[in-house]
Amino acid sequence: TFNGKIELSNIGFNGLFSGLNTTLDINNNIIRKENIPLTILGSNSTISIATTDNKFKNFYISVNSERININNISSKEKHGNSQEGTGGSRKISIPVNITGKINIRELVYDDLIFKNTSANVSASGAAVKINNMSTSILSGTISGIGTIDISDAAPSVQASLRYNNIKIHDITFKNDKLNKRLFGFADGTAKINMSLKENATEISKGNATFTITKGKVVNTGIQDGLIIFLSELRYKLKDLEFNKIYGNADIAEGNFNINSFIFNSEDLRLSINGRIDKDLIAKEMRMKLEFNNHFIKDLPRPATLAFSEYLSEKWYVIPFSINGNITDSKNIKMLKKDQ
Repeated sequence: TFNGKIELSNIGFNGLFSGLNTTLDINNNIIRKENIPLTILGSNSTISIATTDNKFKNFYISVNSERININNISSKEKHGNSQEGTGGSRKISIPVNITGKINIRELVYDDLIFKNTSANVSASGAAVKINNMSTSILSGTISGIGTIDISDAAPSVQASLRYNNIKIHDITFKNDKLNKRLFGFADGTAKINMSLKENATEISKGNATFTITKGKVVNTGIQDGLIIFLSELRYKLKDLEFNKIYGNADIAEGNFNINSFIFNSEDLRLSINGRIDKDLIAKEMRMKLEFNNHFIKDLPRPATLAFSEYLSEKWYVIPFSINGNITDSKNIKMLKKDQ
């Protein structure tokens, strides 16, 4: 049995946290102290700590922070300092069992701000498990579980997520031609594997499914490409509203394999599948536009003759291919029927 005090002075680790100064009282091998101030990634935070046994093997830790900016993680913070003489990077192994809770009022990653992020965590050795994670963003919510493997110099993350009511039109795309062009509210799931590398957080593998309600697509490059070949439908294709938009895509090394992307409404359907990279460059992507007579009921009959050869029962089915940037209409080509 141990009784006494432990003085901690200016404790930090690899730039992830610093400024930990406190005195821990130990009574019969039990430690309990709340709201100890420290700095996490440059932000003022607090940590509470307690032993859950009398052998210093199991600890409960609670972390609270007003704001943490993940973009502040530098190369040094992600990889640690090099060990002299080995040429390797310091690897982390947690020598005790930790359970606890994390609460962050604002979590910043890239240009996104996640609000009221909370998670239950457990950690031991090289594994950190995240349970019951929840956060709010883009007027919606994200929840899920995950694991972080810290045995390697570049930690790897596996996560299974569910998102609800995400406001698509508030997303800022890197390509300005998509900003404020897509509307609706998204629900879905995502499973991802990613690595925390020196210059980026890169998703190496994953899958995402989604359903968008109250969907609307306004004046995108894809619509411009359709209009080139279907000028008779110019005003009908410029703003498209859909009851539902469904999607399923695999993610691999920055590329997206779209298994299905279906825009569905009573009189109009648009489906897309194929490969596209993070810069929106498509390769042999296929697209199919379908509409019925009700969709074109107000067109003069001579105008409808332009695509009459594509009529199949009650629907006009027109195939297209996309090669190149999908926001540039010149990369869209109209194909022959059944091609």
